[in-house]
Amino acid sequence: MKIIRKYLLVTIILVTPFTIFSQEDKLSEKLESLANQISNYNFGDERVALMEFNDLLIESLNSQKNLEVFADQMIKILESDATLDGKDFICRRLAELKSEKTIDVLISMIQNPKTINMARYALDKMPFDSINDKLINELSNSTPPAQVAIINSLGDRKSKSALNILEEFVYLKDESIALAAAKSLGKIRGTESAKIIQSSFSKELSEDIRLELIESYLLCAREFLSEGEFQSANDIYEEVYNNFPYKSKKQAALVGMIATAETGRDSILLNIFTNNDVSLLQGVFTKFEDLIFLADLKMLADNFDLFESGVQEKLLLKAAEIELIELQSLVRRICKTKEGTVREASIKTIGAIGSEQDIELLIEIAGNGDFSLKSACQDAINNLKGEKVDKELIRLLPDAGVESSIMLIRAIDTRRIKSGFEALTGIASGENQKLRIETYSALATIAEPSNLGVLTKIFLQIDDPRELKRFESTLARISLKNPEKNNRAKDFLAAIDETNNFETEMSLLRILGATGDQNAFSKIEEYLSDKNDDVKKTAILSLYNWPNLDPLDRLIEIVADSENDVLKILALRGYINLLKTHGLNLPDDIVDYYKTASNYAENKSEKTMILSGLAEINNLESAEFVSTFLKDPELKPEAQISLLAILSDMKWWNPNKALEYMEMIDADPASEDISLRVKRLIKSTVTN
Repeated sequence: MKIIRKYLLVTIILVTPFTIFSQEDKLSEKLESLANQISNYNFGDERVALMEFNDLLIESLNSQKNLEVFADQMIKILESDATLDGKDFICRRLAELKSEKTIDVLISMIQNPKTINMARYALDKMPFDSINDKLINELSNSTPPAQVAIINSLGDRKSKSALNILEEFVYLKDESIALAAAKSLGKIRGTESAKIIQSSFSKELSEDIRLELIESYLLCAREFLSEGEFQSANDIYEEVYNNFPYKSKKQAALVGMIATAETGRDSILLNIFTNNDVSLLQGVFTKFEDLIFLADLKMLADNFDLFESGVQEKLLLKAAEIELIELQSLVRRICKTKEGTVREASIKTIGAIGSEQDIELLIEIAGNGDFSLKSACQDAINNLKGEKVDKELIRLLPDAGVESSIMLIRAIDTRRIKSGFEALTGIASGENQKLRIETYSALATIAEPSNLGVLTKIFLQIDDPRELKRFESTLARISLKNPEKNNRAKDFLAAIDETNNFETEMSLLRILGATGDQNAFSKIEEYLSDKNDDVKKTAILSLYNWPNLDPLDRLIEIVADSENDVLKILALRGYINLLKTHGLNLPDDIVDYYKTASNYAENKSEKTMILSGLAEINNLESAEFVSTFLKDPELKPEAQISLLAILSDMKWWNPNKALEYMEMIDADPASEDISLRVKRLIKSTVTN
């Protein structure tokens, strides 16, 4: 047993190093094979070798020895005459590898304008402090393009050791270097950077450099603010605000001053609002949501009348935007006392921050205002938030005057307050026709199919034919909410049997046509067989609004068999109308339906309707059929317009055929406008 253990020990000692060496050697051999392909890679080539290299690198991230093999191979590629795309790929991998031994080759690449950016990409992501020192040393041996790149890298790396040399470079005559140095001071930030920037303001500088330094100074302030050093930040903001004329910088400084000031914030804001400096106001309003909570809102309310009307308006709209409910009392006062755009802004603000208490105020203002003011008050009521508002709208409705009731009804409609159904039906069955008609739209919005019994009874009490038509669409819209398609018409069918009023009966017949209920269709069939042509006419018209294509066959049967020309025309138009409305659900044979209609179309009106419908069908059969109308001088313009609509889509999937039709139109356009349109279409088709 001892001999075996000794033998195993020797085997482990001898074999293990050999095994590890073999794995590294195999990796190196594999990488050399891939390196050859990467070195010759150009953008657009196969990326198999790149992906394999990347996968191997990911697998090796936990093995330092394997990573050394990678670093050596990558250095070789960067030092070779590999393609720029190949080197760029390697630099991006080095950003992940972060190997210290690759620093020198990357820094040397900064001297080459073609490899500056790829080298920086890798260097800027490496954590080694030695890079900063090497970059600084490289500055004196570099030309301006490389110096700019190095300075930018030092800034991105936040190299505080570079501050002294950056201070010198800010004053160089080469503006590209000076700008890079000024910008990097802002990237590095901190107390040292701020001191350097501050001292530069007393020197003679170009305006561009000064602007860049101010921006960097503000970045230093922002860092102080984030670290809780409010006084240091405030000192910078005050210096920029008081000493420099640049509006955008003053705006930023002003916002910073308000945010960092220990005292006097209110006086700063008040001064800005009362002096009406447009550019500074813009800065305040841009950061209004952040700043306003630092200020005393009572101060704004107490001094509101001192502000210019434009400032007042903008302040109110901002209060609405961020829902500043603390200003409710102020806004209510302004609604009552101000005029013009300021008052309208206050009304909009009430809509955002008000409550149920404001409904009567808004109704009162609307009652004494013009159309614009009435609209603003209506919008505000619609926008008020909360269930209490809904309840108050319903509570006020029964005792409100006519104009006030209209506003309340419209709010119930817009807000979709279903609990308002009882209040609305009370008005719908009342004596005031104007209010009755106003409720119909709201009822269509809030009522459910289960309410149709109640509403149909109200409908049967109406005598005015015009009002009946207004109520028709309401009942039809409610019926369509019923998911049981063949249960939508039962209340209307019962009402038809109950009524003795001809106008009401015809109105109910029109409603049946919008339900899509097969029971309704059977009833309409009875009316289509009536001896009275006016009844037949109404029955045909009722099918115009049928929600699908079911009546097509019946309509075309009337067209073919009726001896009454008026009924034939009405049925044909209904047929075409249904095709246009629902025909796209039949993409395979829809053109055949239009061909059928065309066989019976005798006048320009129907044929134009057919062409209009065909224009929406983007297939070859539609184009071919439309082209047959081109020979008719009377229909030529409509046919060319319809064909162009089809061709604008066809050019993508059948450009050759599309061009053939385009050239046909271009050879004999019906108008100058059509000529211009077809020429543009030909040009775009040929280009594509």
